Amino acid sequence: MVRSSGPGAWGAALSLVEELRIGQVEGDEIYSFGRVTDLTVGKDGSIFTADINPTSLRKYDAEGRFVRVIGRVGEGPGEYRRLTAIALLPNDNIAVRDDGLGRVTIYNPQGEYQSSLEVRTGYSAADIFRIDELGNFLVKARARPVQLGVFELDRPMVWIRIK
Repeated sequence: MVRSSGPGAWGAALSLVEELRIGQVEGDEIYSFGRVTDLTVGKDGSIFTADINPTSLRKYDAEGRFVRVIGRVGEGPGEYRRLTAIALLPNDNIAVRDDGLGRVTIYNPQGEYQSSLEVRTGYSAADIFRIDELGNFLVKARARPVQLGVFELDRPMVWIRIK
């Protein structure tokens, strides 16, 4: 919710306009969210959400209507434990970071499992993925392992290219 008592920093010419709302406090649980860690929008306007309370990866269409739950909680192919990031890849596939299992899982735009890769990054945040100007898929990681008892405020980071 955004409230403004005046024209704001950009003047009176700009205003916020709600385009779409997904979610509700009461009703069908497919429209209830606990703690969304990330979301992305597909080329067709589909919306993918990663929620960790309850743990689920959901797809909604461009109008905000529920389409499906993608994967499920577990440790097997296409399953996950703790979702922290989502990225739309250049081929329209969806990459999902699972900190609980230390891997990246790829689903096609319909939500079907494609592949997964173990990527232990030592880093947990929604900004863990990047697509560079050449279309390479990159995952952010710590440049060196965390040492017990050693605190580094500005720990060096690297980008790992995933093929």
